[in-house]
Amino acid sequence: MKKYWHFFKIGFQVSIAYPVSIIFRVLRHATLVTLFVVLWAALLQNKSEIGGFNLSSIVTYYMLVEIIDIIYTQTPARILSRDVQTGDLNNFLTKPINYWKYLLSYTVGQQLANSSLSILAVIGAFILFPNFVSFPKEPLYLFGFFVFSVCAFLISHQILFTVGTLIFHVSEIAHIRQGVNQLMGLLGGRWVPLSFFPPAIAGLLGLMPFSFLFSFPIRVFQQQVSFSQMSTALVVEIAWLGLLLFIGKNTWEMGVKKYEAYGH
Repeated sequence: MKKYWHFFKIGFQVSIAYPVSIIFRVLRHATLVTLFVVLWAALLQNKSEIGGFNLSSIVTYYMLVEIIDIIYTQTPARILSRDVQTGDLNNFLTKPINYWKYLLSYTVGQQLANSSLSILAVIGAFILFPNFVSFPKEPLYLFGFFVFSVCAFLISHQILFTVGTLIFHVSEIAHIRQGVNQLMGLLGGRWVPLSFFPPAIAGLLGLMPFSFLFSFPIRVFQQQVSFSQMSTALVVEIAWLGLLLFIGKNTWEMGVKKYEAYGH
């Protein structure tokens, strides 16, 4: 475990070495949250609700979207692609290091450094706009939001790790990585709540792992699910994560075999 803790610290240190980048991230997320408040206040000026959301619930939704989006990153696919293209992957294959654990440790360290101030900025917006946000009345829902957000990060990481393994078969995956990232946002409720879709489509999307990236954690925070539904959803989410881990493990092993066959 010590070596992966070391990778965690490297990821953290690399990120804080560029404080200007962190500051711009904070400003970007703080600006977006402010725009959400202004936009939805204007849209709902003459309406009591839209798509089942009133002003406080829709503003809260998009504030939570920002918090969750802050912790996501394309690092797994980007670093795996870079290591294969530069040949740096050899350094991991010839040493007693699990590459997946290395990527996870490094990514968590990096995101902790990149995201902490941004999340605090969004939480600050919660405090600054108390009339536009709504908090869960039951502490268990707040805890559930945290648990489902952590699981969502793992699902996102695994999806992008699997995308990264495509670099063993194609020359460049930047466009694929970015496309998958946008698709995850669309199907997961990043851009619009899934309840805005027709019921049949919303129901179908709710069965997919993408719904756990944004939609379901936010539904938990907004107390739109029961405790029994949370328990069932956690089992389903863990099952999806297990399946994604299995797929990623197999695509990684197939890719490494091809990589070694070319004599790297």
